[in-house]
Amino acid sequence: MTVTTLDDLQAECDAMRGYDPGWYAKMMHRIPPARVEDRVRYILAQCQGKRVLHLGCNWPPGYLHQAIEKVAAPGGVYGVDVCVPLGPSAGRCGHVDLDRAQETADLMMSLQAEQIEIIVCAELLEHLGNPGTLLAQLKRLASPVLITVPNAFNTTGYYHVTGGIEAVNPEHVAYYSYHTLTVLVKRYGYTIDDFCWYNGTPGTAEGLIVLVT
Repeated sequence: MTVTTLDDLQAECDAMRGYDPGWYAKMMHRIPPARVEDRVRYILAQCQGKRVLHLGCNWPPGYLHQAIEKVAAPGGVYGVDVCVPLGPSAGRCGHVDLDRAQETADLMMSLQAEQIEIIVCAELLEHLGNPGTLLAQLKRLASPVLITVPNAFNTTGYYHVTGGIEAVNPEHVAYYSYHTLTVLVKRYGYTIDDFCWYNGTPGTAEGLIVLVT
C-alpha cells in the first residue's frame, strides 16, 4: 500500500489549483488613493460647534473627550464607556456596555431628542465582539459616524511580528484593513463619505479614518 504524505497531498493540491483568475479576482482588493491626516485634528475639526456623542470616552474622560468638549457646542457632548461609574457623579458620561444589544438600544432611545450631529467612534470597534450590533443601533440617530481604527497592515506591527512579537492592545479582538472596514460598514447600510489614513504612509500607516452616513 502506498502511503501518501502531507507534503505529497499539498503538492498535488497546488498542481491542481494552478493559476486561478477567479481566486485572484475574489481575493485582491484595490485600495483607493487617500491622504494622511492627524487623527485628533481630524476628529476635532468634524466636531467643531456640533452636538457630539463620543463612544469609548474612557473614565475619567480621556484627552480626546476633553478636547472635543472644548470645540463642540456648549453642553452638547455626551460620553459613553463601559468603565464609567453608575450614578450622577459621571455627569454627561454614561455607563454602557456597547457589546450588549439592549444597553445600546436603550442608549439610542435616550438620545433621540438630543439632536446629535455627529457620533465619534474612535479606536473602539476593535474592542467589540459584535461591532455590527453597534453600527445597526447607531442608524437610529441618523447622524454621521466618524470611525477610526488601527491598520492591520501598519509598519510597526509588521516590524514586531517579524521578531516573533505581536504588539497589540490586550483588549483588542479584531484587526481592520481598508477592505474589511468597508465591508463591515456597508453591510449595515452605511456609505463612506470620506476616507484617510493617520500617522504614517498610505497603506502602512498606523490607522484608518472613515466618515460614514
